[in-house]
Amino acid sequence: MDELQKKIETLTTRLDTISNEFDNYKFKVNPDNIIGRDLDDQSKQVIQDIVKDNILDIWWDELLYWSASYDGDEAWQVTGGVVFIGGELILDSSADFEGVFKDTNNKNVLVWDKDQRFRMNFSVNDSDSENDARLFVGKREVGGTELSHYGFHLDGTTLKGECGDKTTDTRNTVDLLTIAVDTNYEIEARLFVGRKIEFYVNDILYGTITDNIPETNNDTTLDYNARIADISFTRTSTAGSFYSSFFEYIRKR
Repeated sequence: MDELQKKIETLTTRLDTISNEFDNYKFKVNPDNIIGRDLDDQSKQVIQDIVKDNILDIWWDELLYWSASYDGDEAWQVTGGVVFIGGELILDSSADFEGVFKDTNNKNVLVWDKDQRFRMNFSVNDSDSENDARLFVGKREVGGTELSHYGFHLDGTTLKGECGDKTTDTRNTVDLLTIAVDTNYEIEARLFVGRKIEFYVNDILYGTITDNIPETNNDTTLDYNARIADISFTRTSTAGSFYSSFFEYIRKR
């Protein structure tokens, strides 16, 4: 019995020692230090260098990023009354089709087997039933045949999330919100391969689509397979304008 008592006491002493060591060396919570411990200047510099190198490698090796400004029509294919002023895109429509699109020379840039997303902003100077703005990655359709695409459709005053797949020849939509006149909206669509597309407005998730998301590449012999941006605006009869100042696209390699 005495031998067992000695072992218990020895074990208790060891546990107390471990507890004291933990108290002496545990991380000190510092609200200004996100890694949770106090570091000397040299350690901080080493970590910063490692993080910077890794971020560069990730961006360069793992991601494809493409952005577009609206500096002039030499960078875009245009249709109708398109105006570029001070880095802003203006589509003026009165019962006609106005649009810009960007076909990349490399038809392997736009693929559907990689997670990806795009974002842009827009506003309109009339908030009524005549608005028809289509803001997509990929091309919506040709000759009534659905093509692989995703993005946003401004249908009158309702902003919708939309997608379609060439194989299923089916389009899906989800109502997001009612827009207001002369109001800037930043919109973003995030495609998760084989799972869903999330639609954000001003950084708020407004809707999700899980069916008929694009999975099939369009005809690689045609330019629109590489249509990384497709922006158009049409009104039924009276004049109105659509405005945008940036477009960004990113996907995994």
